[in-house]
Amino acid sequence: MLLFTIAYLSVNLFFQYQNYNAGISAALRASSIDHAVVITYTRAWDFAVVKVSSIFLAFCLIMVGALYVLRVATVSYSFTMANQAHKSSLETGGKATPSTSQTPTPAR
Repeated sequence: MLLFTIAYLSVNLFFQYQNYNAGISAALRASSIDHAVVITYTRAWDFAVVKVSSIFLAFCLIMVGALYVLRVATVSYSFTMANQAHKSSLETGGKATPSTSQTPTPAR
């Protein structure tokens, strides 16, 4: 997913570069150079780079946050309870050792 996002944003940035470069070249080839157009295209290119960079950093932050929240818990537990007639236990999948054991006193 991360590699797809990098590729997508890189291709997008390349196409924006081609468009702005063509605009700047056309403005410089004109008989009277319009400096305002050149500055506008240059500023637009700077904004495009900042926009793509901020989108990528936001995606990375969201991805790392999701990985942190959805990480697998490594805590396991086991609970066993028994009386004279019955014995029951509850434990998670994993290598748990009995940490809590209660033996109720028989009822009279």
